[in-house]
Amino acid sequence: METDELIYQMDDNRTRVPLTDVVLDKLVSLLLSGRLKTGDTLPSESDLARNFNVSKPIVRLALRQLAAMGVVDIRQGKPSVVRELDARPLELYLQLAVSSLDGGLQDAVELRRALETRAAALAASRRSDEHVKRLRAVLETMSNVRMEHDAWIKADIEFHTIIAEASGNSLIRFLNQALHSTMRYVIGALHARKDMRNADETVERHRQIAAAIERGDVAGAQSAMSDHFDRSVPIAEQIEMENRQAPKD
Repeated sequence: METDELIYQMDDNRTRVPLTDVVLDKLVSLLLSGRLKTGDTLPSESDLARNFNVSKPIVRLALRQLAAMGVVDIRQGKPSVVRELDARPLELYLQLAVSSLDGGLQDAVELRRALETRAAALAASRRSDEHVKRLRAVLETMSNVRMEHDAWIKADIEFHTIIAEASGNSLIRFLNQALHSTMRYVIGALHARKDMRNADETVERHRQIAAAIERGDVAGAQSAMSDHFDRSVPIAEQIEMENRQAPKD
């Protein structure tokens, strides 16, 4: 069994820090500095252990944490490789948060509103002809499937994904990818409330957003997206209230 001296070190505040975290921080620093880039091969576990003055099991645990975050690929019998960033770990985290937290549905709507109103504004100033073409196509699909649950969810996610891409902001695009499962849950919950939702009006709100983006109207795109989420918040609040009042098994 390893002693504390082998698995901890003291930081500047004389606090015990797990060596795994120390090695993880050093590897992340290499990534942030650009010394390790996507596609690069990491040194072997033995070399890393020697360079960081730790045991191979400590290095292995740190690499597993990076792999769980989608940062590296661990290959049996071969050095690990730096991966292109993957939104999946964050997507799972957000999905769990929304489903487990009280008020998660309403929080998710508010998060999307904060992100997507800005994305719409940026898209209006940066969109390409190809983005406009794709928005027109998906709007036609949305109109055709407005009463079909699964098809609507797919089309709605595509609509907002195109806007995230048109924003020209890589982090907005990354967060949009990470929110796909959450969007699927939120859009599905809202679409199911046909007693509170007018399908034709919902399609028209999407048309207003796309039209503002197409004509390069930054303020109009942001306002149209904000209005779209204004209509969604009361439905989310009603669903949350009903869920809280529902008898528990």
